[in-house]
Amino acid sequence: MSDIVYENEAAILSFSYEEVVKALERHIIENEVEDDSKLLNWLKKCSGQGEKVIRLKEDKKRPEYLNRIIYLLSDLLSDKMGKFFCKECRLNIPPAQIRVEKTTPFDFQKGMNKTTMKEIQKELGLKSPLRMSGSGGTQFTCPQSHLLLSTID
Repeated sequence: MSDIVYENEAAILSFSYEEVVKALERHIIENEVEDDSKLLNWLKKCSGQGEKVIRLKEDKKRPEYLNRIIYLLSDLLSDKMGKFFCKECRLNIPPAQIRVEKTTPFDFQKGMNKTTMKEIQKELGLKSPLRMSGSGGTQFTCPQSHLLLSTID
């Protein structure tokens, strides 16, 4: 069987086809999201039922159902599955060494300087201070704290 490889500017993440399909099938049963079913069908078709490697790069312009792969990979990373290469460290990182951190909208706001905050306020036409809301996200980092993958939950 083959692998499913996801690459962004910070990392290369690789998972076995079986791990991904099993997790996605479980996700479909638990959450009943139509795009997850479309993703599963696409993976099966493009991989020849697991015979060919699938390579995906971070791309906001692809169909929405393909962007669902991020949430699936997030689940697999949380379960300490897969192989990881940190581009900044130039090292393969064992799954057990991947750090998982839940973030809040406030954590996102903490990382912005005042100039960026004012630019956002101006762009949105806000007169009052910028307040972040939402559910937060999950960040996955290597042992050297380089961000490998980040999701909005």
